[in-house]
Amino acid sequence: MLNGNSQLISEASLWALNIAAVFFATYYLFGMNNRGIFFGYDPQTFRASFGISYRLSETLFGLGSDFVNGIGNVSSDPNPRWFLSLLLTSPPSGVLEDGPRAFAIGATELFVATLLCGRALSISLTASIAAGWLITLSTWPLFVMPKIVTLWFFTPTHAEVFSVSVIVTTAAL
Repeated sequence: MLNGNSQLISEASLWALNIAAVFFATYYLFGMNNRGIFFGYDPQTFRASFGISYRLSETLFGLGSDFVNGIGNVSSDPNPRWFLSLLLTSPPSGVLEDGPRAFAIGATELFVATLLCGRALSISLTASIAAGWLITLSTWPLFVMPKIVTLWFFTPTHAEVFSVSVIVTTAAL
């Protein structure tokens, strides 16, 4: 039987190992299935739309929203600076250059949210990690063109919004 500190270190190392494994595995697989990301969109137009939204969100010192969002065919998330997957992959121009990395960050965030909520609800570490891997491997377009269309096939930010919603709901419970 492990004492409290060694059990905490063991669990923290399992968290770190699995989070790193999810990121690198999904980044590799998204790179191999580059056609499967931005499913239903023209990738170049979609990336340019993120860039425009990024530049137009400079109002109120970067906290504002894109004022042309929703006009005609211009539709993107409110402010790309609010989403980790876009913030870490967009250069100062705001044009999303590395789609597989953005999707890998979104998949990793969903994995972490699943693991965190499982542990917060007193589910075992093994079951929480398995649930995180299951949602990551079964709902993202990692291997072939997506057959089950869910919200986060379109952009990685949809998974980030879902992750935050799940964490807030778990905290409320």
